[in-house]
Amino acid sequence: MQAFHLFVAQFIRYHLGDTACEDTPSGIVEPSRLVLPYEYTDAKSVGTDDMTRLDIGLAVSEMNTDAALVEGRPYNNEQFAVIEAKASPSRAAAESFANAALPASDGQDEKLDTNTVQAFKQLFMYTRQVYANQNDRRFMWGITACDTRVRACILTSGGALASHKMDASTAKGRSEYIQLLVDWSMCDWRQLGFDPSVRWLENLDCWEIDVSSAALASNGIDQHLATYSTTYYFDNVYVAASHLFRRHTRCFPASSKRPVSKVHIEPEVLSKDTWSFVRRKSPGNNDTGEYGEIAFLNRICQMLDQKPELRDNLPTLVAGGPVCLDVEGVTVDDTTESILGELIQRLPSVGDDLTDSCYYSHNRMAMIPIGKHLRDIPSIPELILLMHDAARAHKAVFDSCNILHRDISENNILFQHDSDGNIHGMLIDFDNAADSKAAKHDYRPIFTGTLPFMSVNNLCQEDVPRTPVDDMESFMYLLIWLGTQCVIIEHCEQTRLKESIVFDWNTDISREIDSKELGVRSDESLLGLLLHIYNSSHTVSDEELEWYSGLMNLTRELRNAIFDNSNLDVGSAARDTWTPFKKKISTWT
Repeated sequence: MQAFHLFVAQFIRYHLGDTACEDTPSGIVEPSRLVLPYEYTDAKSVGTDDMTRLDIGLAVSEMNTDAALVEGRPYNNEQFAVIEAKASPSRAAAESFANAALPASDGQDEKLDTNTVQAFKQLFMYTRQVYANQNDRRFMWGITACDTRVRACILTSGGALASHKMDASTAKGRSEYIQLLVDWSMCDWRQLGFDPSVRWLENLDCWEIDVSSAALASNGIDQHLATYSTTYYFDNVYVAASHLFRRHTRCFPASSKRPVSKVHIEPEVLSKDTWSFVRRKSPGNNDTGEYGEIAFLNRICQMLDQKPELRDNLPTLVAGGPVCLDVEGVTVDDTTESILGELIQRLPSVGDDLTDSCYYSHNRMAMIPIGKHLRDIPSIPELILLMHDAARAHKAVFDSCNILHRDISENNILFQHDSDGNIHGMLIDFDNAADSKAAKHDYRPIFTGTLPFMSVNNLCQEDVPRTPVDDMESFMYLLIWLGTQCVIIEHCEQTRLKESIVFDWNTDISREIDSKELGVRSDESLLGLLLHIYNSSHTVSDEELEWYSGLMNLTRELRNAIFDNSNLDVGSAARDTWTPFKKKISTWT
């Protein structure tokens, strides 16, 4: 298969490429690049965090380079397409069909033999690694080759689509595949899945990224900002896109000051790049209140003007808006619809009534302040203080902005220290949030949040509205989780996580439901769970024992406020159990 790609590349280089040196008629598209395979096959890609081995990686090269194999092993930060090849299946395998079928571009569903299904699974694993390594990756191309049957695959935030099979043993099949390779050589850079608004600066050893200010204009701050964008620079990645589908969230600590040399960049904002699931408003559709994170941050900014004491506990939007691309001279928003066109109709629907009204939108923002991850918390007292701040911020955005967060997790609460050394917790990431008024009437069981911290109602996808009580339940599970991981005592062994029943929360949904229902059924059962989790084999000081005792008591108080409070209004957060413990911290040495 490598030889076939080189043959096509040589033809493009020495025949179609000659038009670049001649007077070409107006409207004729010239090749822009060569598509070349890597030298090594069945090799572990550079930048891979597991032992998966890639069959063939495809990269691009300039037209004036030789049509030859790319030297060395495939690099995850360079590939734009991956190929998974399978040998001819046995007769038994060929006659065994999978239960599921991938949608095909010709409008028909094809049953896939087990070899092809396995090829797609491996293709998906490789693609996840590429997303994690490429900061400018929007979507991904893939090829499966099983015997002589070749399929092209495009993977977006909303799902994967596969072409019909191209039979390489026939002239028609080879012609179709050659046409794909020629199209890749001639198409616009964005059509290879790259993001032209994120660029690598080789001479400065850093990235530059454009962030729109359209959100500030729509908020009425300054209308001339609608077409304005700010360029930021970063050389570090806080969060990489580590999943195959959905949000592909990336976070970069960035500065608006262009570096003059290869030096470390001192960040001033946190740039967040994400593909958000949005529900478009259409005639006859009730407004569900899911407007997207940028719109919610605009609400929060307005609230912070009235409540400045919360500025250390919530993000402030500096710039933000949809990522826009130039498509043949027309500026369009970057969405799964703009990528796939009519093929978006073949993506799996979400929910019962969203077939024609949902898609993923590419958004980017710059925010302040920049926080630190919970794994860096030095002590339990500071953990309780910052969780108190996050819970207070959660209540404020619900009461004042009608925003229900719906994704309380260890990645969505950060902390920072002020100039006096005081710690402040921050509630971030409103990408899964919903308008609370609309959420009261939303009985669709949408699976929303981060697996280890979801409420039981959320996990069971019960036909009841999500409320702040679900989020408070998530706060409780987060406290248990952090204690399990022992993030606040350095000499605790991480292996204890695997020894704990809480390990089920991140591995199996049904076991997570059973574990949580059993663990929080009563105060006694929760106490038993906590004692099991915090039962340490190492020697701790009396001070540390008091800290753990305080953490257990706080968790139990939260449980009682959520499950044993007959006067609890589900439209409001659970009663304040944090303040007494915040006061008690002052007595801890």
